[in-house]
Amino acid sequence: MRNEFTAVIERDGELFVAWSPEIPGASGQGRSVEECRENLAAAIRLIQDDQRNAESDPLDRRHFELSEKDFRRFTAMLDAPPKSNPRLARLLKRSAPWDEPQLTSPAALAPAQSNALRDRGSPR
Repeated sequence: MRNEFTAVIERDGELFVAWSPEIPGASGQGRSVEECRENLAAAIRLIQDDQRNAESDPLDRRHFELSEKDFRRFTAMLDAPPKSNPRLARLLKRSAPWDEPQLTSPAALAPAQSNALRDRGSPR
């Protein structure tokens, strides 16, 4: 199977630089156009090999599957947290930071805090 990709090659001083718009991150350089093209092709092969190896990884730790029974147990636990967990009980009683009132105007702050905020933003 042969893959064909676009190679954009430009002269940059004494070197030629190349990249491929179809393969993000693939680039090459060389003292001649041919050397530049060969280095770009090598970079593309490395990226493709890396992608193939990532796809064949048998365990992707970001995703997992639960049986229907385990999923029901998990969601039941979320819906009714255990009463024997005091730390969780304390966390559930607290309000979320985004639900707490925020002081947004410098006039609402104490004068020392207001001056500190104003001084931080001014150029010296």
